[in-house]
Amino acid sequence: MNILYINHYAGSIRHGMALRSYYLAKEWVKTGDNKVMIASASFSHLRRIQPEELFDGSEESIDGIDYLWIKTRSYSSNGLSRFVNLLQFILGLFRKAEYISETFSPDVVIASSAYPMDIWPAKAIAKKSNAKLVFEIRDVWPQSLIEAGGLHPFHPFVFLAGLAEKSVYRSAGWIVSLLPAVHEHCRSHGYDSTRITVVPNGIDEAEWSAPSPLLIPEDIREVIETAKKNKCRIICYTGAHGVPNDLDNLLDAAKLMEGTSVIFLLIGHGNHKVNLSSRVLKEKIDNVHLFDSVPKSVIPSVLNAVDFGFIGAKKQPLYKHGVSPNKLMDYMVSGIPILFAITAGNDPVSDAQCGLSIEPGDSLALCLAIEQLMVLSQDEIDDMGNRGRAFAFDNYMYPMLANKFIKALDF
Repeated sequence: MNILYINHYAGSIRHGMALRSYYLAKEWVKTGDNKVMIASASFSHLRRIQPEELFDGSEESIDGIDYLWIKTRSYSSNGLSRFVNLLQFILGLFRKAEYISETFSPDVVIASSAYPMDIWPAKAIAKKSNAKLVFEIRDVWPQSLIEAGGLHPFHPFVFLAGLAEKSVYRSAGWIVSLLPAVHEHCRSHGYDSTRITVVPNGIDEAEWSAPSPLLIPEDIREVIETAKKNKCRIICYTGAHGVPNDLDNLLDAAKLMEGTSVIFLLIGHGNHKVNLSSRVLKEKIDNVHLFDSVPKSVIPSVLNAVDFGFIGAKKQPLYKHGVSPNKLMDYMVSGIPILFAITAGNDPVSDAQCGLSIEPGDSLALCLAIEQLMVLSQDEIDDMGNRGRAFAFDNYMYPMLANKFIKALDF
């Protein structure tokens, strides 16, 4: 089977985030029965390294996957430059539709919803190739623009996303969703919810095979070693530092726990990080340490050296459709108990009994949960972490997820 996977922000093990498309494609190619082309923009804010494209439509092969880079401009914020980048990608796919159809001849075209407008070029390519059309839901649009992005319901971009969403439910032969509770939303738009397969984000087991403290950057390692020496517990957050991640709540909890044997380690980048750093300095929150993002290959070593993982999100009606955050799977497979401060249509931490679920935005509740973990014996902590690790291996390994996804394409 020839699979065209359209993902504006797709990365690779060479370029960095985002890696879902890469991991799934690698498993599909590994069987020997499938060829995969990933069509992606030449610039993405999620990647550590951008591809070295020479012209629009440059191609390269990575681990047996063909990447087609659509030339787009760079950007640094959510302004006009990013919108131009989006338009360049969509129009570039339309320009390349004939080429893709003739040279790759896809049997299946997957449009992965960094935004829903990619359904339009995906539909054109599928029609030219007489291919099946699949839509992958990562966020619910345009609802996410209004509830999480703060845009007015009559904003032109919201209107455009709404048109694209209608096209999705009219055109897609099948839907694959990262969100486990999206079925009612799809039914409300007239889509047959029996034609939905849930495939969450996952874990590549090989990345977790040999964590080592020597892989951790020296500045982070020094903080961890000092904490261990002083018999402090380490609460760790790895990932995006944006307003929706509710890290101000974590800082509020840290302030309440100053003088205790707990430190907070925040690793990552994002548009709210400057504000968080400013708070730490201005309010003299001495038990919080912020560091820049590290390569994904380093994350297993960092998590292997800390005690607990934190993940949070501001309350949003949007989350009633469920969540599937990569960092949650990382915490689970690392075997550390998790502080889960998200109200959503699913609660994997409660399902796995691998941590504590608490109300978002409640710093006192977060402190009490941390104290609850602190009084557990090491055996109880290990049992909690092991339950999370077992749950991850049972539900989130990429070979299993790729197989589930590929079966959904047989419709």
